[in-house]
Amino acid sequence: MRRTWAAAALLTMAFACGQSVATPSATTVPGGPYPTLDDAEAYVMSQASAGLPLQPVNPQATWRASAVLHVIHATPQPDSTDDTRIRPVSPLARWNRAQTRASSGGDFFYFFVDGDPVGMKEFTLATASAGVDATTYSITYRVYRPSDPHCCPSGGAATVRFRWAGTTLNALDPMPGPTQS
Repeated sequence: MRRTWAAAALLTMAFACGQSVATPSATTVPGGPYPTLDDAEAYVMSQASAGLPLQPVNPQATWRASAVLHVIHATPQPDSTDDTRIRPVSPLARWNRAQTRASSGGDFFYFFVDGDPVGMKEFTLATASAGVDATTYSITYRVYRPSDPHCCPSGGAATVRFRWAGTTLNALDPMPGPTQS
């Protein structure tokens, strides 16, 4: 099952509660499918915009080998030289990263089935994510109200579940907040 994608429409899918997401057709993404975690990570990292590389976040936890629906969570990393494995991150640096995530779109979740990319969802500030079952994945995020600054979401938290229905990826829950895409 090979997915095809238009270059301009690559992974720019709209999710709506209960609506399926159609896969655009055109040319095949070079190198796909991406059946392993390493292959999918390389694909996700290749999707970054210029000057703002994407870095997978704990992919061993989000890429569930026994699941049908595989997920990679990634965030933009404006300072790729900051290696937290070498030196500790200060509270101020953590706050600055949170601000960067909020102002740059924050959290990207790439969905794969049989090694094929089947969708991408962006959240301004995701706080948790987990597999629900083999075909369902949930994401909890902070809800921004229209007048909220990027530093301070005031709408609480919301959780949305995404389910692979055999041919389409569906959002099962509403996604409140103006900054979700």
